[in-house]
Amino acid sequence: MSIEDESIEGIVEQMELNISRPKLLINPCVAINNLALKKENQYDIRKSGALSLLVRIFKRYPEDPQLIEKALGALSNSSLDPENSHFLGENTQIISLVLELMNQKTQSEQTLMRAIGFLWNMCTSAGNARKICEQNGITALVDVMGENAMSIEIQSKALGALTTLATNDEVSSQIVSEGALDPIIEALVNFADDQDLIVKGITTLFNLAANPENTEQIGQSDAPEIVFQILKENLDDKRIVQRCSGLYSNLSSKAINNQKLGEIGVIPFLIQSILRYKEDLQILRATLGAIHNLSQEKQNKLIIGEAKGLQVVVVIMRTHSSSALIQKNCSGILVSLAIEEALQELFIKSEAIPALLLAMSTHSRDPVLLGNCIVCLSNLFFFESCRAVIVEKGGIEAVAGTLRENLYNEKLLERGALFLLNSTCDPKSRERIIKGDGKELCNELLKVYKNNSQITKRISGAINNMEI
Repeated sequence: MSIEDESIEGIVEQMELNISRPKLLINPCVAINNLALKKENQYDIRKSGALSLLVRIFKRYPEDPQLIEKALGALSNSSLDPENSHFLGENTQIISLVLELMNQKTQSEQTLMRAIGFLWNMCTSAGNARKICEQNGITALVDVMGENAMSIEIQSKALGALTTLATNDEVSSQIVSEGALDPIIEALVNFADDQDLIVKGITTLFNLAANPENTEQIGQSDAPEIVFQILKENLDDKRIVQRCSGLYSNLSSKAINNQKLGEIGVIPFLIQSILRYKEDLQILRATLGAIHNLSQEKQNKLIIGEAKGLQVVVVIMRTHSSSALIQKNCSGILVSLAIEEALQELFIKSEAIPALLLAMSTHSRDPVLLGNCIVCLSNLFFFESCRAVIVEKGGIEAVAGTLRENLYNEKLLERGALFLLNSTCDPKSRERIIKGDGKELCNELLKVYKNNSQITKRISGAINNMEI
């Protein structure tokens, strides 16, 4: 009977009997390693005392590379179970022992892979992640990545560990401050044709960039250009597009990054991604978020227009007319673009104005979406050609009706008051407002918001315009 056929308790008993004979411990470690791959064995491994025994072996024979590698394998697979990971972190010194081993600089690639894989499993626990960081685990990972830059296995496992650690804001700041950006970027460059590694690398950057303390540093590094090259070559890979769009959404949340992102050519490819994956809500949310942030930069508005981004946004609004979240993302982009005179004809050709009015009627109880639509229509009212379309399509009545239905939503009414002021400056729209009891509405708003100087100023201006 082979050792794999023994019970876990029997294997542990053999290990205890042979604890002073390291050569006889190798096969039992391999057996535990294999048994740990099955979820149903994880509890028995912990209950049998195997974990503590493996740590004892690790401490007792640090100079035996073959046994250490096998013991690490067993520990790594066993730590896939969260309860086992918690037990090891709380009841043993294994984290410090593994980090000490990694810092020796003399370990084989296989042993380093086992060690990093073990840390990766361990850091899924918040307590273990904290211990890894407190014991200079991030520096150890950074050093190992730098010293083994051409080992795809080591890079992949290290990125997995960093990705998990980066989900904690406090830890993610430490990852960047301890120099992890350079090896992460180097891994993406060296293994740009390995999809799995790329996904891990970009996910790590995405998690790190979600922390505002890191966003600018990542945005001003080489990461945006490197990731852009990857995006261009992998537009058919949904996983990569998801990670890239999410990363650019995070990076573009800092205004200082937006000019650079526009200059390197990201915008047209984000727009392509929207069209290609227009049914994928995860990609849409991230990509529309990035376009919204990028559209705050004047030059980027023109780039979006030239890349048919405005038309694409309208297509998405019609495709997902029932999704308030998508409508909010799209209308937010249109608000930014509506102030650019060079784009006014695109608003008409793309039928953006009817799309905004449809969003208002479909989501008449969503104040954020309604506010976006009203601000966009207010901005477009400055342009004669757009103004005519708003009047023709019933925009005046739609906004007035919305304001009546939301009379006590102060934030929405601040935006609505601006629309009333702008629209009463035009004779045709002023006539429509007056016929629709616009004066009564304005007088009611003055009563409700007599303590809001911004609203009263705008409404008073609208009333004055209606008396001309």
